[in-house]
Amino acid sequence: MPDVEAGAYHRRNFVSNAAEQITVDATVGGKALTAGTYGTNRYATITIDVADIMFTTSGAAPTASVGHHAGPTDVIHLDSNEDIVKFRAIRKTSTSATIYVTYQEIKLTA
Repeated sequence: MPDVEAGAYHRRNFVSNAAEQITVDATVGGKALTAGTYGTNRYATITIDVADIMFTTSGAAPTASVGHHAGPTDVIHLDSNEDIVKFRAIRKTSTSATIYVTYQEIKLTA
């Protein structure tokens, strides 16, 4: 007998609700995303311009040698509001970077 799942089937459509641009410099503890901008959004897409960064999503402070490394061709996807809240980034070298962030939610459609 085949498996049958009850319930409605929906497509997941990401709807962009807000965006921001942040300069990632040598701020001790790392730069955070802006709470007044991301609000309750659960998804974020981050691209990097100019220079490499180090980042964390645990709330721990990144340094030039501690954290996840990302550069100008990388895209960072955050999949929870908790990760957005705890995101911190710092420049890896003496050159500051710019990150561009788009915040999204899911809109379910039939």
